[in-house]
Amino acid sequence: MPDKTPKVLPCPFCGSKGVAIAPEGRRLAFATCESDECAVVTKGYSTIEEASAAWNRRAVPKPEPLTQEQVLDMNGGWVWVAAYNDGWGYVRYYDGYVEVNHMRHLLDALGKTWLAYTTKPEGTDGR
Repeated sequence: MPDKTPKVLPCPFCGSKGVAIAPEGRRLAFATCESDECAVVTKGYSTIEEASAAWNRRAVPKPEPLTQEQVLDMNGGWVWVAAYNDGWGYVRYYDGYVEVNHMRHLLDALGKTWLAYTTKPEGTDGR
């Protein structure tokens, strides 16, 4: 008979693979880390599937804009530019400008009129 227990990721706090998904008093299901040092527990859910889905959900960190130094280090690499012409572009630095998608951006204006990221931030337009 196949195992119907949902698969769960290791604990996001301590890395333990000892994670239990169990009903709590027949009303609610929860996920818990079985590590003695951690013992994190989710809130109660209606089903074991909901509890395991909540446990497996991970927050995606919001990308931070690159600094001037980081943009210069990306010379020859790809960045996401947030400006009036949002999009991915190949960085070429020369004469105080960064060229991305055939548009020249003044490096000193970084953070004022344009931003560069290594990953596309949510809510930006794409091509």
